[in-house]
Amino acid sequence: MSRSIAIIYPLFLLLALVSCRKTEEIVIRDNTAPPDYTVADVTLESYINRSYISLLGRKPTDAEFATGLTQLRLNNVSQSNRETFLDGVFSNPYYPNRLFDVGRSLYLNGSDTTEFQEFIDIFEVLLQDTQYQAVWPEIREEISKMQRVLDIPLDLGNGSIDIVEMHRRLCYNYVYDQINMGTQNFVVSMFQNFFFRYPTVAELEAGETMVDGFNAIILLQTGQTKVDFIAIFLRSKDYAEGQVRDVFTRFLFREPMTEEMERLSIQFVNNWDYEALLKAVMTTNEYVGL
Repeated sequence: MSRSIAIIYPLFLLLALVSCRKTEEIVIRDNTAPPDYTVADVTLESYINRSYISLLGRKPTDAEFATGLTQLRLNNVSQSNRETFLDGVFSNPYYPNRLFDVGRSLYLNGSDTTEFQEFIDIFEVLLQDTQYQAVWPEIREEISKMQRVLDIPLDLGNGSIDIVEMHRRLCYNYVYDQINMGTQNFVVSMFQNFFFRYPTVAELEAGETMVDGFNAIILLQTGQTKVDFIAIFLRSKDYAEGQVRDVFTRFLFREPMTEEMERLSIQFVNNWDYEALLKAVMTTNEYVGL
Protein backbone atom coordinates (compact mmCIF):
# COMPACT_ATOMS: atom_id res chain seq x y z
CA MET A 1 0.00 0.00 0.00
CA SER A 2 2.72 2.51 1.05
CA ARG A 3 4.76 1.60 -2.04
CA SER A 4 1.79 2.39 -4.31
CA ILE A 5 1.38 5.80 -2.70
CA ALA A 6 5.06 6.44 -3.10
CA ILE A 7 4.82 5.81 -6.85
CA ILE A 8 1.58 7.75 -7.47
CA TYR A 9 2.54 10.88 -5.53
CA PRO A 10 5.53 11.86 -7.73
CA LEU A 11 3.42 11.26 -10.85
CA PHE A 12 0.73 13.53 -9.48
CA LEU A 13 3.24 16.29 -8.87
CA LEU A 14 4.63 15.94 -12.39
CA LEU A 15 1.18 16.21 -13.97
CA ALA A 16 0.37 19.24 -11.85
CA LEU A 17 3.55 20.99 -12.95
CA VAL A 18 2.89 20.24 -16.65
CA SER A 19 -0.68 21.48 -16.47
CA CYS A 20 0.43 24.74 -14.87
CA ARG A 21 3.11 25.45 -17.44
CA LYS A 22 2.41 28.73 -19.26
CA THR A 23 2.02 28.50 -23.04
CA GLU A 24 3.21 31.51 -25.01
CA GLU A 25 0.81 32.57 -27.78
CA ILE A 26 2.53 33.42 -31.02
CA VAL A 27 0.79 36.03 -33.21
CA ILE A 28 1.64 36.22 -36.89
CA ARG A 29 0.86 39.62 -38.37
CA ASP A 30 -1.26 40.00 -41.54
CA ASN A 31 -2.41 36.38 -41.37
CA THR A 32 -6.19 36.86 -41.03
CA ALA A 33 -8.11 33.67 -41.76
CA PRO A 34 -10.40 33.98 -44.79
CA PRO A 35 -14.17 33.81 -44.18
CA ASP A 36 -15.64 30.34 -44.50
CA TYR A 37 -17.99 30.35 -47.49
CA THR A 38 -17.95 26.60 -48.02
CA VAL A 39 -21.58 25.91 -47.12
CA ALA A 40 -22.90 29.08 -48.78
CA ASP A 41 -21.00 28.38 -51.98
CA VAL A 42 -22.47 24.88 -52.19
CA THR A 43 -25.94 26.33 -51.65
CA LEU A 44 -25.47 29.02 -54.28
CA GLU A 45 -23.97 26.56 -56.75
CA SER A 46 -27.09 24.43 -56.40
CA TYR A 47 -29.34 27.49 -56.76
CA ILE A 48 -27.57 28.68 -59.91
CA ASN A 49 -27.60 25.24 -61.49
CA ARG A 50 -31.27 24.60 -60.67
CA SER A 51 -32.27 28.00 -62.04
CA TYR A 52 -30.50 27.42 -65.34
CA ILE A 53 -31.86 23.90 -65.70
CA SER A 54 -35.41 25.04 -64.92
CA LEU A 55 -35.37 28.10 -67.17
CA LEU A 56 -33.04 27.03 -69.98
CA GLY A 57 -33.00 23.25 -69.73
CA ARG A 58 -29.24 23.10 -69.15
CA LYS A 59 -26.52 23.88 -66.62
CA PRO A 60 -24.72 27.24 -66.82
CA THR A 61 -21.41 27.60 -68.60
CA ASP A 62 -18.37 28.42 -66.45
CA ALA A 63 -18.69 32.09 -67.39
CA GLU A 64 -22.42 32.16 -66.62
CA PHE A 65 -21.84 30.45 -63.30
CA ALA A 66 -19.10 32.91 -62.33
CA THR A 67 -21.29 35.87 -63.27
CA GLY A 68 -24.23 34.48 -61.32
CA LEU A 69 -22.13 33.84 -58.23
CA THR A 70 -20.73 37.38 -58.37
CA GLN A 71 -24.22 38.87 -58.72
CA LEU A 72 -25.58 36.90 -55.79
CA ARG A 73 -22.56 37.72 -53.58
CA LEU A 74 -22.76 41.50 -54.02
CA ASN A 75 -25.06 42.12 -51.04
CA ASN A 76 -25.04 38.72 -49.37
CA VAL A 77 -27.69 37.17 -51.65
CA SER A 78 -30.22 39.95 -51.15
CA GLN A 79 -33.63 39.95 -52.81
CA SER A 80 -32.46 42.43 -55.43
CA ASN A 81 -29.36 40.30 -56.13
CA ARG A 82 -31.55 37.27 -56.73
CA GLU A 83 -33.82 39.19 -59.08
CA THR A 84 -30.85 40.58 -61.00
CA PHE A 85 -29.44 37.09 -61.39
CA LEU A 86 -32.76 35.70 -62.66
CA ASP A 87 -33.23 38.64 -65.04
CA GLY A 88 -29.94 37.64 -66.59
CA VAL A 89 -31.21 34.10 -67.15
CA PHE A 90 -34.53 35.38 -68.55
CA SER A 91 -32.61 37.54 -71.03
CA ASN A 92 -30.85 34.51 -72.49
CA PRO A 93 -31.92 34.10 -76.15
CA TYR A 94 -32.85 30.47 -75.55
CA TYR A 95 -35.32 31.22 -72.74
CA PRO A 96 -38.34 31.68 -75.10
CA ASN A 97 -37.54 28.34 -76.74
CA ARG A 98 -37.44 26.64 -73.36
CA LEU A 99 -40.79 28.20 -72.40
CA PHE A 100 -42.22 26.92 -75.67
CA ASP A 101 -40.77 23.44 -75.08
CA VAL A 102 -42.36 23.27 -71.62
CA GLY A 103 -45.69 24.38 -73.08
CA ARG A 104 -45.56 21.74 -75.81
CA SER A 105 -44.77 19.11 -73.22
CA LEU A 106 -47.61 20.13 -70.92
CA TYR A 107 -50.39 20.78 -73.45
CA LEU A 108 -49.48 19.04 -76.72
CA ASN A 109 -48.11 15.73 -75.45
CA GLY A 110 -44.66 16.85 -76.53
CA SER A 111 -45.60 17.30 -80.21
CA ASP A 112 -42.59 18.89 -81.87
CA THR A 113 -42.36 21.54 -84.56
CA THR A 114 -41.78 19.00 -87.33
CA GLU A 115 -45.24 17.56 -86.67
CA PHE A 116 -46.78 20.99 -87.09
CA GLN A 117 -44.80 21.59 -90.26
CA GLU A 118 -45.91 18.26 -91.71
CA PHE A 119 -49.57 19.17 -91.21
CA ILE A 120 -48.96 22.61 -92.74
CA ASP A 121 -47.37 20.96 -95.78
CA ILE A 122 -50.32 18.57 -96.16
CA PHE A 123 -52.85 21.38 -95.91
CA GLU A 124 -50.95 23.47 -98.44
CA VAL A 125 -51.19 20.58 -100.89
CA LEU A 126 -54.96 20.57 -100.35
CA LEU A 127 -55.03 24.23 -101.32
CA GLN A 128 -53.80 23.19 -104.74
CA ASP A 129 -56.62 20.68 -105.18
CA THR A 130 -59.86 22.20 -106.46
CA GLN A 131 -61.72 19.27 -104.93
CA TYR A 132 -61.29 21.06 -101.58
CA GLN A 133 -61.99 24.55 -102.87
CA ALA A 134 -65.16 24.87 -100.80
CA VAL A 135 -63.14 24.52 -97.58
CA TRP A 136 -60.06 26.48 -98.62
CA PRO A 137 -60.87 29.32 -96.18
CA GLU A 138 -60.98 26.83 -93.28
CA ILE A 139 -57.77 25.18 -94.46
CA ARG A 140 -56.00 28.53 -94.68
CA GLU A 141 -57.17 29.31 -91.15
CA GLU A 142 -55.81 26.02 -89.83
CA ILE A 143 -52.47 26.69 -91.53
CA SER A 144 -52.38 30.16 -89.99
CA LYS A 145 -53.10 28.82 -86.50
CA MET A 146 -50.36 26.21 -86.76
CA GLN A 147 -47.91 28.75 -88.13
CA ARG A 148 -48.63 30.99 -85.14
CA VAL A 149 -47.66 28.07 -82.90
CA LEU A 150 -44.32 27.78 -84.71
CA ASP A 151 -43.83 31.54 -84.30
CA ILE A 152 -44.17 31.38 -80.51
CA PRO A 153 -40.42 31.43 -79.62
CA LEU A 154 -39.74 34.37 -81.94
CA ASP A 155 -42.77 36.34 -80.72
CA LEU A 156 -41.95 35.65 -77.07
CA GLY A 157 -38.40 36.78 -77.70
CA ASN A 158 -39.37 40.10 -79.27
CA GLY A 159 -42.02 40.74 -76.62
CA SER A 160 -44.99 40.82 -79.01
CA ILE A 161 -46.84 38.11 -77.02
CA ASP A 162 -47.06 37.05 -73.38
CA ILE A 163 -47.55 33.70 -71.67
CA VAL A 164 -51.35 33.97 -72.01
CA GLU A 165 -51.14 34.34 -75.79
CA MET A 166 -48.70 31.45 -75.92
CA HIS A 167 -51.21 29.26 -74.10
CA ARG A 168 -54.00 30.45 -76.39
CA ARG A 169 -52.02 29.43 -79.47
CA LEU A 170 -51.06 26.08 -77.94
CA CYS A 171 -54.69 25.09 -77.36
CA TYR A 172 -56.18 26.67 -80.50
CA ASN A 173 -54.78 24.62 -83.37
CA TYR A 174 -55.30 21.46 -85.36
CA VAL A 175 -52.81 19.36 -83.36
CA TYR A 176 -54.45 20.18 -80.02
CA ASP A 177 -57.83 19.30 -81.52
CA GLN A 178 -56.48 15.97 -82.74
CA ILE A 179 -55.23 15.17 -79.23
CA ASN A 180 -58.53 16.25 -77.64
CA MET A 181 -61.05 15.28 -80.32
CA GLY A 182 -64.62 16.41 -79.93
CA THR A 183 -66.17 19.34 -78.13
CA GLN A 184 -66.52 17.61 -74.77
CA ASN A 185 -62.92 16.39 -74.73
CA PHE A 186 -61.73 19.87 -75.67
CA VAL A 187 -63.62 21.53 -72.82
CA VAL A 188 -62.51 18.90 -70.31
CA SER A 189 -58.89 19.22 -71.44
CA MET A 190 -58.93 22.98 -70.85
CA PHE A 191 -60.15 22.53 -67.29
CA GLN A 192 -57.67 19.78 -66.56
CA ASN A 193 -54.69 21.46 -68.23
CA PHE A 194 -55.17 24.93 -66.81
CA PHE A 195 -57.43 24.59 -63.75
CA PHE A 196 -56.15 21.18 -62.62
CA ARG A 197 -59.66 19.91 -62.11
CA TYR A 198 -62.64 18.41 -63.93
CA PRO A 199 -65.45 20.83 -64.87
CA THR A 200 -68.73 20.75 -63.01
CA VAL A 201 -71.78 19.53 -64.90
CA ALA A 202 -72.95 23.12 -65.43
CA GLU A 203 -69.48 24.23 -66.60
CA LEU A 204 -69.20 21.34 -69.03
CA GLU A 205 -72.63 22.00 -70.53
CA ALA A 206 -71.97 25.73 -70.86
CA GLY A 207 -68.53 25.15 -72.28
CA GLU A 208 -69.78 22.71 -74.91
CA THR A 209 -72.60 25.07 -75.87
CA MET A 210 -70.24 28.01 -76.33
CA VAL A 211 -67.56 26.05 -78.23
CA ASP A 212 -70.25 24.70 -80.58
CA GLY A 213 -71.21 28.25 -81.51
CA PHE A 214 -74.16 29.05 -79.26
CA ASN A 215 -74.58 31.72 -76.63
CA ALA A 216 -73.67 30.59 -73.08
CA ILE A 217 -72.22 31.83 -69.81
CA ILE A 218 -68.96 30.34 -68.55
CA LEU A 219 -67.00 31.62 -65.53
CA LEU A 220 -69.53 34.46 -65.25
CA GLN A 221 -68.73 35.65 -68.80
CA THR A 222 -70.89 35.46 -71.93
CA GLY A 223 -69.70 34.13 -75.28
CA GLN A 224 -70.81 32.09 -78.26
CA THR A 225 -67.71 30.78 -80.04
CA LYS A 226 -64.64 28.66 -79.35
CA VAL A 227 -62.55 31.83 -79.55
CA ASP A 228 -64.76 33.42 -76.88
CA PHE A 229 -64.44 30.35 -74.66
CA ILE A 230 -60.63 30.36 -74.83
CA ALA A 231 -60.42 34.13 -74.27
CA ILE A 232 -62.68 33.94 -71.20
CA PHE A 233 -60.84 30.90 -69.91
CA LEU A 234 -57.34 32.35 -70.19
CA ARG A 235 -58.17 35.67 -68.55
CA SER A 236 -59.91 34.26 -65.51
CA LYS A 237 -58.81 34.18 -61.89
CA ASP A 238 -59.05 30.39 -62.03
CA TYR A 239 -56.46 30.40 -64.82
CA ALA A 240 -54.17 32.65 -62.76
CA GLU A 241 -54.52 30.30 -59.80
CA GLY A 242 -53.72 27.38 -62.08
CA GLN A 243 -50.49 29.06 -63.16
CA VAL A 244 -49.52 29.67 -59.53
CA ARG A 245 -50.14 26.00 -58.75
CA ASP A 246 -48.14 24.92 -61.78
CA VAL A 247 -45.13 27.05 -60.78
CA PHE A 248 -45.22 25.87 -57.17
CA THR A 249 -45.49 22.19 -58.04
CA ARG A 250 -42.75 22.38 -60.68
CA PHE A 251 -40.29 24.54 -58.72
CA LEU A 252 -41.04 23.88 -55.05
CA PHE A 253 -42.66 20.44 -55.40
CA ARG A 254 -45.61 21.42 -53.24
CA GLU A 255 -48.98 23.14 -53.40
CA PRO A 256 -49.11 26.86 -52.57
CA MET A 257 -50.52 27.82 -49.20
CA THR A 258 -53.73 29.88 -49.09
CA GLU A 259 -51.93 33.18 -48.53
CA GLU A 260 -49.43 32.45 -51.31
CA MET A 261 -52.18 31.51 -53.74
CA GLU A 262 -54.23 34.60 -53.02
CA ARG A 263 -51.32 37.04 -53.17
CA LEU A 264 -49.64 35.67 -56.29
CA SER A 265 -52.81 34.96 -58.29
CA ILE A 266 -53.97 38.55 -57.72
CA GLN A 267 -50.53 39.80 -58.75
CA PHE A 268 -50.66 37.71 -61.93
CA VAL A 269 -54.18 38.85 -62.84
CA ASN A 270 -53.10 42.48 -62.42
CA ASN A 271 -50.14 42.32 -64.80
CA TRP A 272 -50.05 38.87 -66.49
CA ASP A 273 -46.28 39.04 -66.00
CA TYR A 274 -45.17 35.41 -65.96
CA GLU A 275 -41.52 36.21 -65.23
CA ALA A 276 -42.61 38.22 -62.17
CA LEU A 277 -44.53 35.15 -60.98
CA LEU A 278 -41.46 32.97 -61.51
CA LYS A 279 -39.26 35.44 -59.65
CA ALA A 280 -41.70 35.57 -56.74
CA VAL A 281 -41.14 31.83 -56.27
CA MET A 282 -37.53 31.45 -57.39
CA THR A 283 -36.21 34.22 -55.11
CA THR A 284 -37.67 32.72 -51.94
CA ASN A 285 -35.33 31.30 -49.31
CA GLU A 286 -37.12 28.01 -49.79
CA TYR A 287 -36.11 27.77 -53.44
CA VAL A 288 -32.64 29.23 -52.89
CA GLY A 289 -32.05 26.70 -50.13
CA LEU A 290 -31.22 29.09 -47.29
